[in-house]
Amino acid sequence: MQAANAMVDLGFKDAGYEYVVLDDCWSEMKGRDPVTSRLVPNTTKFPDGMSGTADKVHALGLKYGMYSSAGTMTCGRYPGSLGYEAIDAATFAEWGVDYLKVSGDFVILKSKFVLIPFTVRQLLPSGDLDRRLLRLQRRPEL
Repeated sequence: MQAANAMVDLGFKDAGYEYVVLDDCWSEMKGRDPVTSRLVPNTTKFPDGMSGTADKVHALGLKYGMYSSAGTMTCGRYPGSLGYEAIDAATFAEWGVDYLKVSGDFVILKSKFVLIPFTVRQLLPSGDLDRRLLRLQRRPEL
């Protein structure tokens, strides 16, 4: 919340900035909930959980973004979304996430390019594919 409050206090919101995007290391490193397979927020770092954090950011008049990986792990080696795309999309939507930053970490493909859509159709209520959320990213040499 420090960054969100600073965006307002320092005039960034008034200048047109509208997103606060939480990057990696927000979840529990141990993995997913064994019953629901959902990502588990680190409640030491985020005692109000992700929904509570989103509510606070929204109360400041800002939009809330989060980070995930399309692979098996994030760059910080936290759980990724590969194989759990539908569960994660529903979870992020339930938490009030307005924007999702998705990396291609730990995606193993033979192609030199990775298309990262993160099941955008599931994130958008209309089901329409928003091309702005897709990007073609050159993979570093392995």
